[in-house]
Amino acid sequence: MIGRRLDTDFALVLSTGPLNMAETPLQYHRPLPPIGILQLAAVVEDATTGGAWSEHVDRVLRQARRKRYQASARVVVIDNMRTSFHGDYSDTEFLEQIEAVATSVASDRLFIGFYVLSDMMPSVRRILCRVRYRFPFARILAGGPHATFFPQDFYLDAKRRRGPLVDFVVRNEGERAILGILSGDFDDEAALRRNGPAYGIDPSRCNYEDPDLRVIDGGQFGSDNLDGGFGRHVLDALPAPAYFLLEDADGRLPYEPDRRYRLQAPAANLNSSRGCPHKCTFCTIPKLAPGYRTHSPKRMLDLAHLLHLQHDVSSIFFREDNFIYGGGTIEGDRWEDVREFADRSRSKLPNMRYAIEARADNLVMDADDGSARRRIDVLAEAGFRGIYVGVESGSPQMLKLYGKGESVETLSAALHACREKGVAVVATACYSDPDLLLRSRYPLIEQQESSYIREIVHERERILEATRSFFQRHRIPPERCEEYVLVGIPISTTYSILERERMDYPQLVEYFDPVTRYLYPKGFQWWAARVYGSQSRVRSYYGYSFDPGR
Repeated sequence: MIGRRLDTDFALVLSTGPLNMAETPLQYHRPLPPIGILQLAAVVEDATTGGAWSEHVDRVLRQARRKRYQASARVVVIDNMRTSFHGDYSDTEFLEQIEAVATSVASDRLFIGFYVLSDMMPSVRRILCRVRYRFPFARILAGGPHATFFPQDFYLDAKRRRGPLVDFVVRNEGERAILGILSGDFDDEAALRRNGPAYGIDPSRCNYEDPDLRVIDGGQFGSDNLDGGFGRHVLDALPAPAYFLLEDADGRLPYEPDRRYRLQAPAANLNSSRGCPHKCTFCTIPKLAPGYRTHSPKRMLDLAHLLHLQHDVSSIFFREDNFIYGGGTIEGDRWEDVREFADRSRSKLPNMRYAIEARADNLVMDADDGSARRRIDVLAEAGFRGIYVGVESGSPQMLKLYGKGESVETLSAALHACREKGVAVVATACYSDPDLLLRSRYPLIEQQESSYIREIVHERERILEATRSFFQRHRIPPERCEEYVLVGIPISTTYSILERERMDYPQLVEYFDPVTRYLYPKGFQWWAARVYGSQSRVRSYYGYSFDPGR
């Protein structure tokens, strides 16, 4: 419990937007529980019940046996990502689910929250219109990455800021902001200034220029005095995510693991850290979650044990940006905590399987335990069966442009080490304009400069071949290779550069989507088609085509 109490005269529906299925043409990414909104739900559940959820978790762990939790019924979670992935989503059914909750409270005490990714925006805008019409007195909230970077997009007419689709936009993390919204303590600017500091909210970082669409900056939980640094174990103050809100009649979580990682059902996911203090130019995380904050090894093991006891979970994906942090832009190394977790888990949960996301260089560092072992050796012994590694490119030139901070040789050593230990690797490759960060070679390019376009297309082909060859040399099967054609994903360094180029050199930008905010450099439809030819995961593209043979 994080120190607040709520009355029980409200109902809160937390939901995700439907998936953009163009993002997953082969459906490799099996949806896992939406951990972000489950964390918010847990905070609200504790505040409503005086900490009953956290007390229940402590009791289950202490007695080491399952016990069904008696929920307050004030919070409901609807996972539209899962239903859309399986082809079962419909606006009508979603509205009916909300209607079933709305009947239990006064019309103005219904709160409806949406977690929004940028590629969900087209569908979310449609859904918000229908929700606003169906529940005119409800308080509607938007959060997630798109809300953080573009809080003024939630209007019918975003350019003129007319027709607000939501009442509150929560930027950054929402564990504290959600409590103030439900309490009515942030309803107007005077109330925000009066009550915000008690919730850890800085009113000067919020925007109430439009009293019908209030933007609240929730900050980064537990980072008040970190200045973007290493927040060791600060996430322990949060309650366990409210997985019980998604369990089926048998108490299980109806989610399938991503079997590429050698995981097995039943499966779930955990976030044991937030942030990644590296500076890869294509990544949003350094701006979305600056610094690095973690759970303690005990808390990590408690959460894994809870999932096993309550929901029979046998596989856990630590679905976070950097499970093993070390060597980034801030002081600190998480390996001591990770090693302790691995040692404890080996004895307490001997049959649990794990998958993680990690950098290649961290995997081949020394284990620092007085032996000659590497970190990957310790993880493999403790049940870590799969690792998501950002290879990004087989081209040293592109790794340097991406600011990856790793060499082709380091990547190769890590993949070989994983293969030796029987750890499955899912690897990514990013293909982008090789001249994107070196535009000075063409400062005055003309609209139809065919020599420039031809050179860039041929250079893309060379990089594509180098990366494909890298994967083949390391015997990574096609289903474990994820290839992305980079566009401006809000709001990375790549996006910032493309945004500037869109203004200075509009002829270099193929398409700008004002709803998702994605920018598409010219020629990327052709390259996307080449990547699609390998049946790997890429984005959908528009318009421009170029035949390099002409």
